[in-house]
Amino acid sequence: MRENIIIGDIHACRDEFNLLLKQLNYDKERHRIVLVGDLIDRGPDPVGLVHQIQDMQIETVLGNHEEKVLRWRRHEALRELTGKDNPMDAPSKQRRKEWEALSKTDLQWLTSLPLQIHVKDNWYVVHAGMEPGIAFDQQNLERIIRLRYVDKNGMYVKPKRSREQPPETQYWALNWTQPFNIIFGHQRFEEPRIFKNDNNTCIGLDTGCCFGGSLTAYNLERNEYTKIKAKKVYYEK
Repeated sequence: MRENIIIGDIHACRDEFNLLLKQLNYDKERHRIVLVGDLIDRGPDPVGLVHQIQDMQIETVLGNHEEKVLRWRRHEALRELTGKDNPMDAPSKQRRKEWEALSKTDLQWLTSLPLQIHVKDNWYVVHAGMEPGIAFDQQNLERIIRLRYVDKNGMYVKPKRSREQPPETQYWALNWTQPFNIIFGHQRFEEPRIFKNDNNTCIGLDTGCCFGGSLTAYNLERNEYTKIKAKKVYYEK
């Protein structure tokens, strides 16, 4: 049986991803890699990374950055067809160039990505989180890729544009009571963040590689973390 290795938000840091695979002694016959999404944006090689992940047939959930480029490309196609303005905020020139470099095949692949991957037993990978106030099999799929904060009833609360935590809210993983273990990204932590609840464990793996932090992998069978330090700060918030 292959070991399950889950890797946090890569954000186009392809060199660090390959160094991490080398550090892990990655072997397709021995290891199953699952990515938490957000392959693109902020780092230096989003298109190359997307092509590599496809070529290697590595599993990944959809992240909010992938959803955003898909939505933007749909609006752009409609604009070209009808002249109707794209309602989304324009990306930077560099990001637009990267988004436009994704081929139709790339977009089809991104569209096919699941929002949730079952790893084994009651362990699941999602990009951002799960609403504690909603049954596991009835989750709002749009929120799975963006969730951070919930109210006292465990329901999604949209953050402000500043991304500051809204008042009287709690981070979702602190309030997750359902008997399913969740491994996720989206929320940056300095180190892998482990939330131990009464009947589950949630693990945050985004350690901010694109911000000069690190790229983190978690081997579920060995309960072992492996990190590669970013070569540089690629993106300033």
